[in-house]
Amino acid sequence: MPIHVHNRKMIHNPYCPCEMGHFRRLMFAVTALASLGLGCSSSDNAGPPHVGGSQATGGSGGNSVGTGGTVASGGTVASGGTVASGGVVTQGGSVTNGGSVSTGGTTTAGGSVSTGGSVATGGSVSTGGSVATGGSVSAGGSVATGGSVSTGGSVATGGSVPAGGSTARGGTTTAGGSVATGGSVSTGGSVATGGSVVAGGSTARGGTTITGGSVSTGGSTTPPPTGGTVTTDGGSPPANGGPTPDTATRAKCTNDSSGIACHFGGNPGNYDVAFYLGGTAAGKTTVTAETSRGMLAEVDTAAGQKVLYSMTVNVRQPEGEPTQATAPAGTPGLDMYFRGPAPLLDSIAYATAANPTVLYIAGDSTVCDQSGAAFGGWGQEVPQFFGYGLSVANYADSGESSGSFLNSSGLMGAVTSRWKANDYLFVQMGHNDKTTTATAFQTNMTSYVTQAKAKGVIPVLVTPIARAQFSGNTVSPQHINSTGADLPAIIRQIGTDQNVPVIDLTALTVAWLNQLGPNGWQSYFVSGQVTHTTHSGAKVIAGFVADAIRTLNISPLKNFLR
Repeated sequence: MPIHVHNRKMIHNPYCPCEMGHFRRLMFAVTALASLGLGCSSSDNAGPPHVGGSQATGGSGGNSVGTGGTVASGGTVASGGTVASGGVVTQGGSVTNGGSVSTGGTTTAGGSVSTGGSVATGGSVSTGGSVATGGSVSAGGSVATGGSVSTGGSVATGGSVPAGGSTARGGTTTAGGSVATGGSVSTGGSVATGGSVVAGGSTARGGTTITGGSVSTGGSTTPPPTGGTVTTDGGSPPANGGPTPDTATRAKCTNDSSGIACHFGGNPGNYDVAFYLGGTAAGKTTVTAETSRGMLAEVDTAAGQKVLYSMTVNVRQPEGEPTQATAPAGTPGLDMYFRGPAPLLDSIAYATAANPTVLYIAGDSTVCDQSGAAFGGWGQEVPQFFGYGLSVANYADSGESSGSFLNSSGLMGAVTSRWKANDYLFVQMGHNDKTTTATAFQTNMTSYVTQAKAKGVIPVLVTPIARAQFSGNTVSPQHINSTGADLPAIIRQIGTDQNVPVIDLTALTVAWLNQLGPNGWQSYFVSGQVTHTTHSGAKVIAGFVADAIRTLNISPLKNFLR
């Protein structure tokens, strides 16, 4: 049977410095982002999911989508706008009668386009950017490290996309050849080479493997396997490859009605895990670890096929929230779970990770590893976006503010006692800083940055996700607390002052909620709440984070993305 390998390597960079690799993203509609940083209310709660269009195989990042359009093979736009290769979309219409697009991107109807760009009626664009009616974008529209992912891009007028677009996937496998689903993203906007802020929220988990002829993520063709191993996620096996899966270790796992559970024991720390999914029958397998931690979204394998994946897993005790007395401690040691409609685990192996890069997360209940099926934090779902060699250690804890986390020996103290040079620290605070003064909040958030820098750790600030609170059809102002402190604005300013990246989840989730509308967000949030997301909502927001890592060109972290 053919064997296929999936690992962590990210190769392509079609967004220039922002690199979206083979996961070509369509720009999110971010015209609403002009209202960044406005007000707040309610209690600790989380943000919304991902909205999407669709992109067919072979569509290049240099094309753009107009009103409600979808990109077809080779970069054409249906339903509201037509694009030729490397070309243009007009506002809400088709560039056919009375206006044509030639390869390389020129248009009539009053607009002009530089190489690879796109333009709506009357607009102009620099290389690689995209423009709505009458607007303009500087080259690429990307946000450099130290900036915030918020208003970096633009969207053609009417470029909205219905909710519920593409979701994170493990890749599909089809006998005889088919299209990889590893790179579909759409959030209603337009993407050009060198693009800007992507609010896509979805990323493939390792692309697609196909028996007898394959299309890898990003549209490049991979020859059929010839007895060796191949990868379809744009990378090649890591030099050491991780442990070699074997059936003896697989025999330690147990099968039950919910799938396959592997309890390997061991001490807290980081573990490299490698396994083959698939078998004689067709399979659909989702992989989690520890307390419902998303490690790999659904992978489809064809009958007679095996696909190799490797990853690095953080093991803590307790498994979930570090200091919550009511949170279950979980099973000691390394725990891996293989679920889904038809889970198939052929073989598996694990070993203590020698020297992994660790991404530590400081945050609140919208970020933490939640227990149970109802709640999900984005930090709980973000590991599935990373491959071998990067371990996500999520120390987020319910109810924490910028000050309480910072001063807790079991939270920030636990992080600082473990981190090492070249690790990462992501910090999202604000939901529970309802009475924190602007000065105190700035001091606290700056302390996370300076402590990390002092140890050679790379800090990344994250603005708090929006609450699903609407005034009419528009999301209400977010995170201006009772003291008048504009918390997202303070975080952005610290990013500028300290020259550190800022992932503006406030802006991205406000835009996303506005796309969903007052009647479309409920399926992504816990019933009766406007703050805490379900696992599906958390996955979408985790996708925003992964996209922003690429967009901000946070290196070498971006190289670990699947």
